[in-house]
Amino acid sequence: MASAPVTARRAGPVGTITIPAKDVQNKIKITRFHIGDHASVEFVNATGRDVRLWIPNGGLLFVQPDRIPSLGIRVDVPAASRFSLPVKDHPTDGLYPYSAYCDDIGDFAEGNSAPVIVCP
Repeated sequence: MASAPVTARRAGPVGTITIPAKDVQNKIKITRFHIGDHASVEFVNATGRDVRLWIPNGGLLFVQPDRIPSLGIRVDVPAASRFSLPVKDHPTDGLYPYSAYCDDIGDFAEGNSAPVIVCP
């Protein structure tokens, strides 16, 4: 029995998570983000070098970039670029910790322990 296709929200604002440049302590800090009524979330890489994102349970919240069913989402966001993930039409409420490995500092970004996306 085939499962129904995963659909994205059709209306709503675009949310932005900026991965900022390093601070004077050589740290990159990302703030908490709330999904609310956002139709998609755009990750903006402002670090100057590549960033690799991993959202372990992101498949419960976002439509997979490659449309292959999976819980985890892994994406590379090149320097000075943006990557958008559409929010599922019916996302699962919860806290979604994620990792952002930043080539600029050779380490992971910080924020609320690990950065967190909150749904709803």
